[in-house]
Amino acid sequence: MERLGSVYILEERIGAGAQGDVWKGHKEGSEEPLAFKKLRSDLARERNVVNAFLKERDTLERVDSPHVVRVRDMVAEGETLGLVMDYVGGGDLADVIRKQGTLAPGLVASYGAAIAAGLSAIHAAGLVHRDVKPANILMDDASAPPAPRVADFGVARICDSAVSTRSTGGGAGTPLYMSPEAADGLPAAPSMDVYSLGAMLYEMCCGVPPFTGAPSALLKSHMMMNPGRPEGVPDVLWDLIGRMMSKDPAARPTADQVGQTLTDAAPSLADLPAAPRLSAPPPPVPASGHDHPRGLVVFVGAGPGAPDLVSVRGARVIAEADIVIWASSLVHPDMVANRRPDAELVDSASIPLEDLVPLYTRARDEHLLVARVHTGDPSLYGATAEQRDLCRRLGVDVETVPGISAFSATAARMDVEITVPEVSQSLVITRLEGGRTPMPDGETIASFAAHGATMAVYLSAARHRALQDALLAGGYPPGTPCIIGYSVTWPQEMMFRCELSRLSETMRAHRLWKHTIVLVGPALAEGPITARSHLYHPGFRHGYRAADARARQELRAHGARALDDAVPGDAGSGDDAPDGTRGGMTEEKA
Repeated sequence: MERLGSVYILEERIGAGAQGDVWKGHKEGSEEPLAFKKLRSDLARERNVVNAFLKERDTLERVDSPHVVRVRDMVAEGETLGLVMDYVGGGDLADVIRKQGTLAPGLVASYGAAIAAGLSAIHAAGLVHRDVKPANILMDDASAPPAPRVADFGVARICDSAVSTRSTGGGAGTPLYMSPEAADGLPAAPSMDVYSLGAMLYEMCCGVPPFTGAPSALLKSHMMMNPGRPEGVPDVLWDLIGRMMSKDPAARPTADQVGQTLTDAAPSLADLPAAPRLSAPPPPVPASGHDHPRGLVVFVGAGPGAPDLVSVRGARVIAEADIVIWASSLVHPDMVANRRPDAELVDSASIPLEDLVPLYTRARDEHLLVARVHTGDPSLYGATAEQRDLCRRLGVDVETVPGISAFSATAARMDVEITVPEVSQSLVITRLEGGRTPMPDGETIASFAAHGATMAVYLSAARHRALQDALLAGGYPPGTPCIIGYSVTWPQEMMFRCELSRLSETMRAHRLWKHTIVLVGPALAEGPITARSHLYHPGFRHGYRAADARARQELRAHGARALDDAVPGDAGSGDDAPDGTRGGMTEEKA
């Protein structure tokens, strides 16, 4: 027997999950059974998790619905963190599916309507569950037959603040039921829960989830495929599941609408038999383009070259597009290899902008999705502004998916940091003036070089001597380190280091006149750094970490002004200044 806080007694551990263990117990002086979610000790030690618990307490306790497992209390004492909830006997929906295999359509509608009502109550409180799955739907055996109640709402949201500081991929949730945008790490929204419920309705109908496989394959399927239709699923349920699992969150019904649809359909489904239990779902179907009322052109940043450096979102757009436009002279062919078999592929390497008009017009008239694949990031030297103007004149909507630019890929390949404390904290992205594309007045290599910051120079390789002279004239010393990247991340990639005084000589020796970027600046020097950032310094205090007193004095002696001066707009990170104002800097900007 254990205790949770000072008044709760934990009698029996009844389950375990990603965030912690679930116990059955009671409040001291009461015999009423309660359930307790006791978080893992590492999460309980996370200050941001504790703060999130305290912030969300009133909201979680305000959710009052017969279709939701009510949160009664929260306990945060020392390194103990837990939720006190209604105890619900009867197991969970995962147990029901495991035992029965498939559920009759009438029961699917009944359970689905109840779960949708629970989600609606959660959404009305301003919360998103983020981990809707059969194991989080408890079956209340206090009613006959047992009724489903949504459990664990808010836990994923609270814990995700800590998880996100230690993880780089995906959002909260379970891959079998995760929406495409959750897998992409987008902010939580009620439509994510609706998608997950749609996947659950599918599983209730045929005994298996809509997609199977390893987590990476699952997430790819959710983003690029539609579920295959099993036998025996009534049209009304199949149509609803399809809308709930739309790749476009805006096309999904709300939880309220799902509940109403299922309630209305229940009488017509009451006498239908359950579908056959499947051992695996039918083959999925490639998702078609969005049925956008004005058509949609998406500018996709393909990155510097390597096919695995495109974003998950960009790959999804390419895979779903009706028309894929790419320049074979700049974009790796493997980048468009995952397109739909029936997608139209257009090579734009030799065609002017005017020749795209018929394609964009078709996108508008036929409600098509067009993936316009650009090398690097479309916002840098991508000539996308004129394409956007063209689309707007034609009445076609546009979006942009950013990509990895050559400057960041080059820095990564050479293992350098572009912004080094007390050396260079700025990056200038530019090109040499005097070429075929006019530069605005005042934007010259020499004027930018005068700042002494890190510079990334594009589209200037053919005039490398003029580039070197302008960099020297602007004030960079001859020994300033340079990095030259040719066809970065392509199979023919070449990378070189040299001093600025040998920049032209190096580029001429290796015949580098196109597909080349030059990085220049003192931050690119090899060898150990002479000053470290405050971000991980033990003397720097921010909202998630206290400062070591001795190390703090070291920072002050080194001239760390932000330790004592208030930073406008910085709420809650930093230290108390002597005058009582709040000082310091955010973790991101340290």
